[in-house]
Amino acid sequence: IEFSRSAEETWKLPEVRRFADGRPCAWVDDELGADAFAWAEQRDWGTLLIRTNPSEGLTEQHVWQLEGFGRTFVPDDEW
Repeated sequence: IEFSRSAEETWKLPEVRRFADGRPCAWVDDELGADAFAWAEQRDWGTLLIRTNPSEGLTEQHVWQLEGFGRTFVPDDEW
């Protein structure tokens, strides 16, 4: 996704919103605002937002969350 600065609290939200339209979405970012979480809550598709700490990055717990989220869309025998 190519991002351009927007005036929204979460400046990447407009492009993510367009990209994720009609499909599940996992979004990992250190800059997720209340607007991103509100968008995620109103979506009909599965959506996982993970706010990371910029000094830690992606943690093992985040990977577990992402794996669990992904498993909800794939049958166990195909995982």
